[in-house]
Amino acid sequence: MTEVDRRLRAASVPIVGRVITGIGEVSKILAAELELTASKREPVPDTYEGDDLVIRISRWFDARYGERLLMNLWCCTALTRFVI
Repeated sequence: MTEVDRRLRAASVPIVGRVITGIGEVSKILAAELELTASKREPVPDTYEGDDLVIRISRWFDARYGERLLMNLWCCTALTRFVI
């Protein structure tokens, strides 16, 4: 995951987009179809595929970036109003 994150940083992927983009990168590396999941369940021990892998990837980014993963919706709303 550290290497995937390094690639995302090098590509200037914003922190708020790293979970989704990271899941896509892992999917490419493993040549596996991974679907986004909002599951809050615990991953099955010793299982590193499907939803369990996606949960582990999401948790890795959560542990690394915490609240920085949250998008500042106030800023986006203000920019949208300005542009419109």
